[in-house]
Amino acid sequence: MPPTDPLTRTFLVFILAAVITAISIPTIVKVARIKQLVDIPNGRTSHSGMIPSLGGFAIFIAVCFTLLLFVDFGVNPGIQYLLVGLVIVLFIGLKDDILVIDPYKKLLAQIAAASTVIFLGDLHFTSLHGFLGINEMPPVAGYLLTVFVIIVITNSFNLIDGIDGLAAGTGILISLLLGVYFFHIGQHQLAVIALAFTGAYIGFFCFNISKGNNKIFMGDTGSLMLGFTLAFLIIHFNELNLTPQKMNIASAPAVSFGLLIVPLFDTARVFLLRVLRGKSPFTPDKQHVHHKLLYMHGSHLKTCSIIIGFNMAFIMMVMVLQHLRIIELMAVELFIAGVFTYLPVLLIRRKTRTGNIPYFTFKEIETVPGQNPSREGEARKKRYSEMEV
Repeated sequence: MPPTDPLTRTFLVFILAAVITAISIPTIVKVARIKQLVDIPNGRTSHSGMIPSLGGFAIFIAVCFTLLLFVDFGVNPGIQYLLVGLVIVLFIGLKDDILVIDPYKKLLAQIAAASTVIFLGDLHFTSLHGFLGINEMPPVAGYLLTVFVIIVITNSFNLIDGIDGLAAGTGILISLLLGVYFFHIGQHQLAVIALAFTGAYIGFFCFNISKGNNKIFMGDTGSLMLGFTLAFLIIHFNELNLTPQKMNIASAPAVSFGLLIVPLFDTARVFLLRVLRGKSPFTPDKQHVHHKLLYMHGSHLKTCSIIIGFNMAFIMMVMVLQHLRIIELMAVELFIAGVFTYLPVLLIRRKTRTGNIPYFTFKEIETVPGQNPSREGEARKKRYSEMEV
């Protein structure tokens, strides 16, 4: 029988999820290599060699095992619908990792998963906390906003999963902070969810940044599950701060945006740049911040550390400024995030003007690799794909 002490239960969830993930991955890697279920390098990838991309399956096993063992569904019945939603996300992610799935089918599956937690789990936004003068929301507006938020957060983690450790590291940071907050205010069931994911992704992270034989990617399965679950927790975070808690967070919507600044701002920025250039927002390129930093530093781990360090500093700033009005805090967040994401571009352009970087190389990192037929371009692409820690 699981221990009844909340602290002990939460700690065991964290440890068990990490251990199960770590134990599962070597076997999954072996099977994936035998069955050729690997990620093959192409023009947009930043790795070389065929790497298994089923890390998300190991994470799913660990999370489901720990939640089924330690969560009291009678206290928070909505959690069981989170698991149903995760199963939907698992199937669509696995299919996309193994085969190629139509983007619209992928979106419909995400809407189905979101609808499960919204309508069966009764989880949706009821207020905007006074943002733009809006407090209580009509149910229909709350449902639509919740679906939108879940879809955006889910896919934003999928889009930043471009280098080793970034999506997992960012997710670990956010889920850990949310888990500590939920535990502090007495929401132990939500803390268990957050810490289960923290532990599972820590177990995965060690293999993801490794250069060993058991190196693995989380794939769409892992990134979609991470985004989906963090969206679930963020909605709870906002709703809980509408009522008195042991520790209330002011300007909860803006603080939520600050927690998720890396995936949300980078995704919005990239989509905007593509549209301004007359392209589809879904056209692949190298406009993500991690592409620029990877080019500058030549290391996945350094790039990942810089971005996660920025995320940590950003969260501390947001917590200090939480008593600003929501619109004021959002403006500060957008300005600082904009400056940070422009710095790598500015530095690369300066090196281009001074001749330290050939112009063709600058153009190459602005577009999809494979469009420059020159020998120099091919050599540069090879160097880019081989950038490792």
